[in-house]
Amino acid sequence: MNIEEILKNESEESYREFSSKLINETKYPILGVRLPKLRKLARQIYKNNPYEYLGKKITYLEEVLLHAFVIGELKDKQEIIYHLDRLIPYIDNWSTCDSLCASLKCVKDDRLYFLDYIKRLLDSNSLFEIRIGYVLLLNYYISDEYVDLCISSVLNNPSTDYYVYMAQAWLLSMIYVHYQEEILSILPFLNNETRRKTISKIQDSKQISNEDKQRAKAYNSVI
Repeated sequence: MNIEEILKNESEESYREFSSKLINETKYPILGVRLPKLRKLARQIYKNNPYEYLGKKITYLEEVLLHAFVIGELKDKQEIIYHLDRLIPYIDNWSTCDSLCASLKCVKDDRLYFLDYIKRLLDSNSLFEIRIGYVLLLNYYISDEYVDLCISSVLNNPSTDYYVYMAQAWLLSMIYVHYQEEILSILPFLNNETRRKTISKIQDSKQISNEDKQRAKAYNSVI
């Protein structure tokens, strides 16, 4: 199976132009292959020889995504972490970061096992490793058992890096859907960037009532 040839055959110029504008910070060339096609191809690779493919060189952005989706199909947790460690240095934009996290459904099946790995990501000096940690938390850890950990991970790691505080705000706004008092109590203690973006994302949510949006909005004037 010649994966590069398949990717080029599945590419669309109009989608490449669209993706290039949306993900303009990546250093990898974009072919223009839609995500459903990449996910379908990842499932085919998984059925054949996933580990052989995961050892191949990455050239295109779609190959970063394809590696992410193949890893998402793996069952062995140690193998998943091994291959994540190899792939994460290739993550250089919000789109591949968030697509990778969404593909790791295995995390929800054993949240305790993956928690140490997420903590390691959050302690990293790498911008996108940190973002991956927060996006994994918001995808799989918003629950009674882990909500305090999610909140403290933001409070203890203030950031003015755009892609980090955006992920932190996204996480807090998702927590606000079910744990409003917990978020209201910590809004005054967030840095300006994270607080304002958290409130903004709360305003954008379709899961939150207008009344509860206004409660959060009142904290915009906090200095």
